[in-house]
Amino acid sequence: MKKVTDYFSNENYSLERKQLFEKFFHFGCHVSELENNCDYIKLNVFENEVIIYNDNDEIICFENICPHRGAPFICGDQNQGCQKLTCPYHGWSYSKGKLVIPNKNQFNDEDVSNRDLFKYKIEKVGNFIFFSKNPIMSINKQLGKFYNILEQISKSIDKKIDLNKNEFLSNWKISLENALENYHVPYIHPNTLAPLGLTNGNVEFESLNSLWISEISNEKAFKKLAKLKLFFNKDIFYKENYFSMYLFPFSMISSTFGYSYAFQSFFPNNTDKTSFYSRTYSVHSELNTEAFYNSVKDINRQIFDEDISVCNLIQKSLKNRDTDFVYNQMEKRILSFQRNYGTYMEKNNDNI
Repeated sequence: MKKVTDYFSNENYSLERKQLFEKFFHFGCHVSELENNCDYIKLNVFENEVIIYNDNDEIICFENICPHRGAPFICGDQNQGCQKLTCPYHGWSYSKGKLVIPNKNQFNDEDVSNRDLFKYKIEKVGNFIFFSKNPIMSINKQLGKFYNILEQISKSIDKKIDLNKNEFLSNWKISLENALENYHVPYIHPNTLAPLGLTNGNVEFESLNSLWISEISNEKAFKKLAKLKLFFNKDIFYKENYFSMYLFPFSMISSTFGYSYAFQSFFPNNTDKTSFYSRTYSVHSELNTEAFYNSVKDINRQIFDEDISVCNLIQKSLKNRDTDFVYNQMEKRILSFQRNYGTYMEKNNDNI
């Protein structure tokens, strides 16, 4: 960002909706979360409710708005569930790809003949589901060579074991940039991530995305993790390191050894608030791994609570200030993000 005020600008917030949210693909979920007819997940993005839904084994995505008078199909605060799509206001419903309108003969045919849900485009990367309102590039181009890695990871995953829906009381860029650097790990995560002895590692840049791969220098922790390999299927995506993959513009994926995955989405809610989703997934195993995954869930939640606390403090200290930032080598992923952000935030940049 050129100025601190760029983080909080209402003008930028509106432009981010158009240039970043509407034009790119975003991670939604794993297909295992939508196994049954009428299963759904709900995501809050830019004050919109986005629904990803199993409509008789066809996965669709749409805004949670009835095309009649705008009431929500799915009410309440549940982030996931299973229910038929029937508007509680006037009974309009949707099933098997068709909108069913009560008393349809009382409408002008030209007014309702082409009515449909306010749909988004869906793309699958292996067993992962991505969505976009009006993408300016294919999912393959957006992900680059990370497409194949994600495809492999998706096939290692067994199921979602935890959904941590939370809020950062900070701008989404503050929240995301915190996740993009490892400089803070010893200070903010002394009892969670730091004990692994993560090295500075290597960063790979691909298309708009980046991947940080860190070795685990704590020998005791490394040996313990290596022994756990016996608990999991041999065909899982296995790497003897910690890695963090960033998917432009709003998502992160982190894993240690490929035994579990935390998919994080930092969706803007307003200039001062971020809707944060962390979906933790287990991988295929024929053995009882419940105790291991209970520990994973607890540690992940603690890590993200620590991140939320510091980002909220940053928000308070920076608001209405004009200062410059400096960056070191452990923060170069932030600079890459900011360059890409600036490119796609150009006001007249509609055809990139």
